[in-house]
Amino acid sequence: MWQAKQATLTTFELMKIKFSQILSLWIIIIPCILYGQNKNNTNDTIVYTEVDYWPELVTPAKTYKFSELKEFVKLKLEYPVNGDDCIGSVFISFIVEKDGTISNKEYLKKLCPGFDENAMKVVDKMTTWIPGKKNNKAIRTKIIIPIKWHLE
Repeated sequence: MWQAKQATLTTFELMKIKFSQILSLWIIIIPCILYGQNKNNTNDTIVYTEVDYWPELVTPAKTYKFSELKEFVKLKLEYPVNGDDCIGSVFISFIVEKDGTISNKEYLKKLCPGFDENAMKVVDKMTTWIPGKKNNKAIRTKIIIPIKWHLE
């Protein structure tokens, strides 16, 4: 007849099993702690279009509030030398970064070649900004500027 052998484990074997179970648990928990979601984490890739405080352009002569950018554009905009009689607006968007620099400049709407390039040159002169804020923290803010061309 077949007799069942009762398995008896030594203390050392029991400790080995417990250790491997604890090790397996830590292998699962540690990555969750290190890479898991944390409500205090900030995501630097978010770009805001609704802010508490809009970015401000800083120049040696003056700091322009967002509502005063039209004044800066008017000062810096140059009519193309060989320009056609283009009338309309060039729309340019860019992001004011948390460090006050700009990135991701792009045309949203073009008008005429010489006019488009001169409009972008004005944006290129907007080098230093006070970043926008949301909940009293500096954030990345998307700006869209219409640059209007008309005959005077």
